[in-house]
Amino acid sequence: MATLTESPTAESNHAVSPTSRRMIRLRPTKELGERFPAMHLVRSSWYARGLARALLLLMVMLLAASIFLPWQQSIRGDGQVTARLPQLRRQAVESPAKGIVSSTRPDLREGSLVEEGEIIMEIKPFAEDAERLTQENVKAAQDKIGSYRLILENSREQVESVRMQGQQAIAGAEAEVRSATNAWEKATRDVEDQLARFNQAKLERERFQGLKVDVISEVEFIKLENKELSELAKLEGSMASAKKSYNDLDAKERDLEGKRNEVNQKILQAQNYIDKALTDVNNSQKELNDVLTKQGELNRLKVPSPSRGRIQSIRGQAGTNSVKEGDILFEVVPETEDLAVEMTVRGVDAPLIHVGDPVRLQFEGWPAIQFVGWPSVAVGTFPGEVIAINPTDSGRGIFKIVVGPPQNGKNSQNSTNVTNVTDIQWPDSRYLRQGVRANGWVILKTVPLGYEIWRQLNGFPVTISDSEPVKDKESKEPKAPKMK
Repeated sequence: MATLTESPTAESNHAVSPTSRRMIRLRPTKELGERFPAMHLVRSSWYARGLARALLLLMVMLLAASIFLPWQQSIRGDGQVTARLPQLRRQAVESPAKGIVSSTRPDLREGSLVEEGEIIMEIKPFAEDAERLTQENVKAAQDKIGSYRLILENSREQVESVRMQGQQAIAGAEAEVRSATNAWEKATRDVEDQLARFNQAKLERERFQGLKVDVISEVEFIKLENKELSELAKLEGSMASAKKSYNDLDAKERDLEGKRNEVNQKILQAQNYIDKALTDVNNSQKELNDVLTKQGELNRLKVPSPSRGRIQSIRGQAGTNSVKEGDILFEVVPETEDLAVEMTVRGVDAPLIHVGDPVRLQFEGWPAIQFVGWPSVAVGTFPGEVIAINPTDSGRGIFKIVVGPPQNGKNSQNSTNVTNVTDIQWPDSRYLRQGVRANGWVILKTVPLGYEIWRQLNGFPVTISDSEPVKDKESKEPKAPKMK
């Protein structure tokens, strides 16, 4: 079998240099060309082989140099455009009551512009005379509560009248008790005076009883005895009068206590009427509130637009759709210039993102060329800034961040300024609508390309700082007190 060797000629006897010998081994010989004409036709020229060696050397040099090229680390995420404020996002308007959609705004269709407070739909209740019946129920409840309030006022007036009459009766009984007390005290003093006079007459009789012959006569002694008997009779009369006065006083006191109990009983009974009337008023007020609530629901059957925006979808058609409370009638997307992008990132990347970090955004539908490691040469991307980070994940290890337009002259300490010829404002809301998908790259630190390749091959996390955080010397952890 033929090989790529030099053919035996007379010149082979001469001395040949090692370089020429190598070239001769790689050169197809004439004999080989005659035996393998196809190989002779596809042989490479000297210039092609030299150019290939030069390109190979240049490629090796470029690879070696690229190891030291700067590389911008970033965290990729995707999401969609939405309004920054929740009240400016898509709003679903629900039916306030059950019924039938009776009418809609003329020329209402999806995409129609509506103003805030504009009546979009009107709902008609299932019962045709529901409004009339509700009005009658309201009037009946108002009349009922009016009558109970009148009863309440009458009961309060009755209590006041009973209290005043009772006070007058008690005052009269107290006056009689005071009069009886004075009479009893006077009778008691009379008994004491008459007892003194009786004792004096008795003492005089006893003193002259043994001397009635020598000192006084029999007639005078009889007078003393009669006087003693007279004073005794008077004493007995005074004592009887005092007893009668005491009985009168006791009767008057019992009468006063009875009147007091009677007045308290009447007042308590009237107070029970007040409590009952007050309970009836409260129950009637509750019934009136329920009827007014139902009337308010009927008054809310005209459904307005909650904000200025475009109609997203219409689910209620006039005269055909029956709805119940809570059914969605239509959706409105408010018009706003305050837009943001909700992006999702992996849980392993979430701790590396901070509020204020710069972001490059690529919106769906806008042509762009994004270089991940060199965002400064990207074309068609828009700047952004992290304005919020959700504190928890979605349940699958995915975190959500909110990216808004960058604030002029306000950068975070850990942010990296990325100059880009496309650093312009976001597109107008007429073109950049809510729901447009977007890709984003959170810009982190600049590192050599070789380090990034090494990090990717080893699966290390992204670098965010040159050194570990240093604890403040002044903020030391408190030590436990020593136990003696």
